[in-house]
Amino acid sequence: MLSALLVLPSLPLTAPAQTPQVRIKDVSANKADGTTQVIRVSWEARAPSGGVFNGFTVELNVGYTDGTSEHRQTVVNGGPGNTDFFADLAVPAFHIVKAAISTAGDAGGKKDVDKTPRKLGDAQISGGGKTTANETGSGVGSNPGGNNSGGKKGGALPLPKRPGGNNGNNGNNGNNGNNSSPIVPAKKASISSFSASVAAKFTGPVTARLIEEFVPAPAFAETLEVLRKGSSGNGSALNLRPGALTIERVKQADSECRPGEGCFNISFDAGNANVFKDAQATITLNILLSDGARREVSRRVSLSAGRVRLPIIPENRLTLISSVQVRFEAQAVIKDTIRASSQGKLAPLTF
Repeated sequence: MLSALLVLPSLPLTAPAQTPQVRIKDVSANKADGTTQVIRVSWEARAPSGGVFNGFTVELNVGYTDGTSEHRQTVVNGGPGNTDFFADLAVPAFHIVKAAISTAGDAGGKKDVDKTPRKLGDAQISGGGKTTANETGSGVGSNPGGNNSGGKKGGALPLPKRPGGNNGNNGNNGNNGNNSSPIVPAKKASISSFSASVAAKFTGPVTARLIEEFVPAPAFAETLEVLRKGSSGNGSALNLRPGALTIERVKQADSECRPGEGCFNISFDAGNANVFKDAQATITLNILLSDGARREVSRRVSLSAGRVRLPIIPENRLTLISSVQVRFEAQAVIKDTIRASSQGKLAPLTF
């Protein structure tokens, strides 16, 4: 079994979830049989009310101490609501590092062939016994011998015995003469690291809520400029981002504001507006006046609109504004892929 496991930490998911969330909780060695290691990837998935995870694709990459790696992938069925999941993926417990063959024996056994002509008696002999056992002797004389390393004349003078294979005519029986080549024992490369990822297919409603606070700028009475004081909420699910808030004195009537009114122009950006064409946002404007009075107005608009104009108080009371609050609330049914990943190191296996 693995003796240690290091996984990058991640915070628990919030519940109940306003947006779909996936977090890998643990990657650990589950069981092994000596040649196979099963690694379990565990994760949690939290869905907003009414949402469902349709399925998960789990990928695992395992690294070995020799620099090689293994990749595994599997699919796990999903389920509604808040659920914990796991997948077991089997990988080799180790890789065999290819054996190295020492060349020391070969260096001693393979000597240069001496092909210098020699004169023995009247016979001219060239060549001779080969230096490796898989080659046949080929010496030639005036009276070639039958099974000799080299030819001889009338058998009067024996040739000197040459190093190499068994008298040059015996073929190679697996050894270069008496020079064997030692083999270095194979080594095992164990698991050393991992990276895991989970891709979750989600379908369901997602809500984004944002609150923006504004206060009058120093020269508000002349400019009607307001400054952003702060914001809160979560618009990331729909990529909803508030823009500028401007106030104008209406001089000419339009479809939203009439002359004599103070009209508030609120802009926003929804990055997913083209995907969720039917998504609607409710924008509420709340104004506090210095005399203690409050005014509030809401309007429902399409996320793709990008702006809204809201009349709320008469123009002659605009200078009494002490604070402005803008609330965004948008909801859409989405189909999305939520991803989570984790990585760490595994202590080498011992065998």
